[in-house]
Amino acid sequence: MINKKRNKGIKATLTKDDCHIIFRTARAYKNVGSDIAFKYAQHAVNENLEDFDNDLLPVAATNLLLAIELYFKSLLLITSDEYSSGHNLLLLYEKLSEPIKLEMNQIYKSNLQSVNKKLPVIRRQIIEDIDVKNDPFKNDDEINTVLRIHFEGFTDWRYFFDVQINRSIYADFSNLIVLAQTLELMNSSRISS
Repeated sequence: MINKKRNKGIKATLTKDDCHIIFRTARAYKNVGSDIAFKYAQHAVNENLEDFDNDLLPVAATNLLLAIELYFKSLLLITSDEYSSGHNLLLLYEKLSEPIKLEMNQIYKSNLQSVNKKLPVIRRQIIEDIDVKNDPFKNDDEINTVLRIHFEGFTDWRYFFDVQINRSIYADFSNLIVLAQTLELMNSSRISS
């Protein structure tokens, strides 16, 4: 029997001086996730594939969602001197000030218009959630919508094969990449100033 109790150790106290470390780590995860998604999308086009799912896409989703989480945590540290634990993207977003959220939404919507919408969307659906008329991405130009759909995406996708799915999980790579790029831009402009 494996002991699942985790030794928490000593809790680190992070300050604004640490945000560049979190930022660089987030960028590395974003780059890996984006590279996988873009390479697979190109492969799907070259091979005329209709199914946008393979074994690497959950890896890409995990990386992108962890990058988004870290970007949120870095931005919170920079703007409010608060480091927040946990993986829930919606809760992290809600902790941001209204002016930061407004700026983020403007950048996100602007960048979303130029994205390649041929990037994959992967799903692991439970039967009760399969409803063609109720597509969760129909209003995908709002960060709130993306975060409600992907709110625990990192924990959903890192062991997607090992958990009992009690709700459908998604990874919309167009939206995730644009959100990660938006957060990267917002962080980098504040770190460098």
